[in-house]
Amino acid sequence: MVKTYSFLGSQLTGDLKFLLVIFILNVNFSLIAFSQEPDVVNQQDEGAKIEILNDQDWELFKYEEPLRFALSFDRKLFRKNVTKGEYQPAVLSVHLSDTIIDREIRIRARGISRKVICTFPPIKINLKEADMDDTQFEHQSTLKMVTHCRGSSQYQGYIFKEYLIYKMYNLLTDYSFKVRLVQIDYIDSNQKQKPITKYGFLIEHIKDLAKRHNCIEIENEKLSQQWMNKKAMALMGVFQYMIANTDWSVTGLHNLKLLKSEDYTFPEPYPVPYDFDYAGFVDTDYAIATEGLGTESVTERVYVCKCIEEPIMYNALDQVFSKKDAIYSLINDFEYLEKKDKGFLIKYLDDFFDMMGNEKTIKRVFIDGCLK
Repeated sequence: MVKTYSFLGSQLTGDLKFLLVIFILNVNFSLIAFSQEPDVVNQQDEGAKIEILNDQDWELFKYEEPLRFALSFDRKLFRKNVTKGEYQPAVLSVHLSDTIIDREIRIRARGISRKVICTFPPIKINLKEADMDDTQFEHQSTLKMVTHCRGSSQYQGYIFKEYLIYKMYNLLTDYSFKVRLVQIDYIDSNQKQKPITKYGFLIEHIKDLAKRHNCIEIENEKLSQQWMNKKAMALMGVFQYMIANTDWSVTGLHNLKLLKSEDYTFPEPYPVPYDFDYAGFVDTDYAIATEGLGTESVTERVYVCKCIEEPIMYNALDQVFSKKDAIYSLINDFEYLEKKDKGFLIKYLDDFFDMMGNEKTIKRVFIDGCLK
């Protein structure tokens, strides 16, 4: 809150008021002159000339085009430390126009199942000790990066489909993680393995998401679905059903974060999901159906939410249905996904939206079929 001290003027008289006016005018003229400096400033970085635009917005997740950078690290050591969760040194090379900026950072493997399944598991990037000013990583401390897992093109397709899930959820609610597609050159610092170039994506830090909504993260594994914000819970439940994902839990804080408003008049937490590689929408070859649900494949849809008042449920259904065209456009316009994969995703969503047109099915699944 900005405080205004109105008593200041009443205490200044005569020459003091005149001097204050002159001082303020001088400051204003200086600011105007400064704002009219050329937009381009040259900065030296390790002997390289970098052009930095003063008015450049460096927000990492603002742009849609893929970011390009390289990671150089001991890849053999990375594989050795996968299960240990230990950080190791790496060099991040960020592409800025015609310039590359190198920064020493730390990385480690992350995830649970993918640490075991993947030959190239997801990575946590630690930028705390790196000077990332005037790059798109400015103000970032740590970031999760979802990687290609394995070398085949099939796994690269999984990355694109999981990325699209985040973007789809962004269409439905602002209480969702922003993501940024990245093209990464992986370089072995020991030069014993050939460089590889793959796509992955970065996930917004939970603290940045919380800050955007004037919230704080809460880490309480004893909360159940009934304590969540009902509108947010209903929307997330319908979305998870749409993509056929049951690999999440509120009580166990599994593959979701909880945000609570700093405004005490809104006490109910908001669930924010992430990690969708077990969703039927992605249909990875390593995903297995959740036990106890009576399904044989992850592509089978099951509604696993507690019962919520019918008006709230129907509002959530309407909210998802209203974004049908935007969701389809998102998929069809995504240039990095192969045509056959787009066809699969559209057909998979067709089945869901066709069901949405059947009142009896909606009642059977979401009203009568909810968890009592």
